[in-house]
Amino acid sequence: MNLFSFADDLTTGIDSIDEQHANVFELAERVFEDRIASNDENRLYDALTSLFDYVRYHFAAEERLMRDIGDPGFEAHRGWHDLFQLELGEIVDAARHGGIQPELRGRLRQIVRTQFQDHIRAQDRQLAALARATLPVEALKLADSVTLKRAGDLMVDVPEQYATTGTVIAVGE
Repeated sequence: MNLFSFADDLTTGIDSIDEQHANVFELAERVFEDRIASNDENRLYDALTSLFDYVRYHFAAEERLMRDIGDPGFEAHRGWHDLFQLELGEIVDAARHGGIQPELRGRLRQIVRTQFQDHIRAQDRQLAALARATLPVEALKLADSVTLKRAGDLMVDVPEQYATTGTVIAVGE
């Protein structure tokens, strides 16, 4: 089906950010897989909650980087993250109470394919440019989920195969 794909026009130039963005698209794709979408609401809901938890991890990792480099656009960027998480959380909540209805899939497709991609092209590319200007190349990695949980920046469990994406690194550690 391949509704979601991480295309070259979405790269930021920081491998760990790009890898995490690709993972978001991969997890979104799982929600729409025919074998899940056609008959197993529990697997579909699990795929949706995995996507939500991973998005929360990714945003926590980006926000940690923004704080570490003193990004002057931090509040606005975090505000967008908060709104996106709120909308995705509403989809998860609605799915929990009423199943994954077609309109929920349509909302999810729209926020990932349009809002998330537009966000990457604008705000995340600006973040990456500032990070490249601020940090040495070897430090351009997002913190992994273990580091973020230990610091109190992440309160969710991340799907295991994605939990250590990135490297345990933070400016000043």
